[in-house]
Amino acid sequence: MGNTPHITPDRYPAQGVFLHRIVDVCFNRDASSAVRGKIIRDDTEEPGELIIQLDNGWVVRAHECQYSLVTVKKPT
Repeated sequence: MGNTPHITPDRYPAQGVFLHRIVDVCFNRDASSAVRGKIIRDDTEEPGELIIQLDNGWVVRAHECQYSLVTVKKPT
């Protein structure tokens, strides 16, 4: 358990520009088995977490995997 002053019942850490971005995620540097996910937390202040929800519903912390942003082309 921990204590983080930036998280209370009515306050959450400020979020960064990667929030809600789509990413490809792999584990153990095995890019051949990458899966899609979405960044659901991108703290810009303490505790500095970046959390990704995979398409299968699992949730992983950024330090548990490798990820890269997916470029989504806008329709013309």
